[in-house]
Amino acid sequence: MRNDSFTLAMRWIVGSLCILWIIYMLGLAFGVTRAEAPAWVQALGSIAAIGVAIFIADKQRKDLRQQRIDEIRIHQDRVLKGLRSEMTLAFEGVKNIAADIASQYASNKLTVYNEHHNVYVFDAVHEVVLSIPNDEIRVQIIRFYSGVRSFARELEIHSQRVKNTEDTGTIRDSLREDQEWLLTCAKDLADIKQSFDDAMEKYVFLEDDHAASANT
Repeated sequence: MRNDSFTLAMRWIVGSLCILWIIYMLGLAFGVTRAEAPAWVQALGSIAAIGVAIFIADKQRKDLRQQRIDEIRIHQDRVLKGLRSEMTLAFEGVKNIAADIASQYASNKLTVYNEHHNVYVFDAVHEVVLSIPNDEIRVQIIRFYSGVRSFARELEIHSQRVKNTEDTGTIRDSLREDQEWLLTCAKDLADIKQSFDDAMEKYVFLEDDHAASANT
C-alpha cells in the first residue's frame, strides 16, 4: 500500500512539474515578467502540493478501509465454515439419538444417554456471530445452538430419571413425555439446520454491510 501511494505521489509530482513548466512558458508568452514568474510558479506549486497531499491521504484512507473489509470477510468466512462444520456434527449426534429414542418409544424401552454436545466454536466466536449482518443466518445460528443446548439439557434430565425409575416394565408418563419432547426438539433442529443451509447457499458478502466496522 505504501509503494502504491509513493508511485502515485511521484506521478503527481512529475505531472505537476510538467504543468508548472507549461504555465511558466505560457506566462512568459502572455506578458508575465521573469521577475514575477518565480512567484507564480511557487504559488501554483504550493497549490499542487496541497492537491497531492489530499489525494494521497484519501487514497490511503480508502486502501485502509478496503484492507479492513477484506480482513472482516476472511475472518467471517472462517467463522461461518467452522460453525457450519460444528452444527453438522452436532445435528448428526442429535439425529442419531432421536432415531434411537423413536425406536425405544415404539418398543416401550428406556436407555441412559451419556452423550455430550460441546459447542466450542460457537462459544469462541459468539460475539462475531452477533455482528453478522445477514439476519437470517444470524438468527438461525442462535436458534440452532439454543436448541442443541436445550436438547442436551433435557436428555441429561431424562437419563437421570431413567436411572432413578424403579418401574422397568412400563415407561411412566413423564418419561414418555420426555421422549416426545426430545423427538420434537430434534425435528425443530432439523428445520432450523435446513433453513441455515438454505440461507448460506444464498449468502453474498456485501462490503456495504461492513462499512461502519471498517471505518472504526
